[in-house]
Amino acid sequence: MRGLREAMLALALAAAAGGCDSPGGGGGGATSDAVSGDAVSGDTTTGADTFVAPGETPIRDPRCTDGTWSEALPVVAADITSALSGYSAAAYDGFVTSTLASRYPTGAFLVTHAVTEYTRTNCVTAFAQGATGSAETMAQRLSTIVHECGHLLDGARGGFGVNTYVIDEATILTCRKGDTTARGGNTLPRSAITADAYDALLPDDFYKQTYLVDPGSEQGFNMLMEEAVQYVNSLATDYAFQDQIPRFASITARDGILTFLWYMERYLHLTRLEAPEVYAFITGDACWRELVLTVWGRAWMFLDLTADTPSLGIDDDVLEDLVLAPELLDEIARVRQADACF
Repeated sequence: MRGLREAMLALALAAAAGGCDSPGGGGGGATSDAVSGDAVSGDTTTGADTFVAPGETPIRDPRCTDGTWSEALPVVAADITSALSGYSAAAYDGFVTSTLASRYPTGAFLVTHAVTEYTRTNCVTAFAQGATGSAETMAQRLSTIVHECGHLLDGARGGFGVNTYVIDEATILTCRKGDTTARGGNTLPRSAITADAYDALLPDDFYKQTYLVDPGSEQGFNMLMEEAVQYVNSLATDYAFQDQIPRFASITARDGILTFLWYMERYLHLTRLEAPEVYAFITGDACWRELVLTVWGRAWMFLDLTADTPSLGIDDDVLEDLVLAPELLDEIARVRQADACF
């Protein structure tokens, strides 16, 4: 079920074939190797296949932060056989950092800095528990470790009323007042979106109970975005280590970030219509705008890279159609407009 996206991509291809000067046509797009997921060391991509023809709302806009984002891709072909064969449970932490350094250096950066900077607990030790028995189980735990260490690194660099988002070594965003009004900020609880009309469209939402119902759901837009940042890292890590997924198995790597893109769109939609003061705060603040567009751009870069990797998704086709609903996609266009990037 990729009907909507396929139609949008068809428009882009048709425009390019006709020689139109459309977003995504011409130079500056991703290489065919990058789009197919055959990344090499130092390769970067902007995932240009998500651009669409003029007159349509683009999934990513090459004039804006989301469309101009690029970064070094995971090196999926890096050889880790010696690390796997030489694995020792007594040195699992070294295995984590070395294998990440080989295939996903951004993940290695997040993990090593989290261990150093978040002094209350060692995130590798905490989230490797239950998986240290073999190289295979540790390799399958890397996505969780990167995700959770990313949270702790952001926490170590943040403060009261301040949220820091370490996107990668070069991009660190520090935004303010993103928690709820009840907690000293200027936003609504992320749980507010459970009352919208979209909630019923995914009755089997795997993530809803944890993030929108259980304790923690009272957190604001700041923590909705914190989870979105880390779910991009989860997908990037699982992409890098896709060969370690058990044969015939599928995981929710794509599902996680698609769910949070959907939550992000719904939050913007809800606040614009029902809490305009919250919406004005988010879209009127350069840091929150940059965060939204950066997360959106990174997410689609990795979603493009993994589009033909069935093992990385379960209900991702359904979720992708929900994310690409025109009225929700328009919410991202409104953030671009507020950012005055065109």
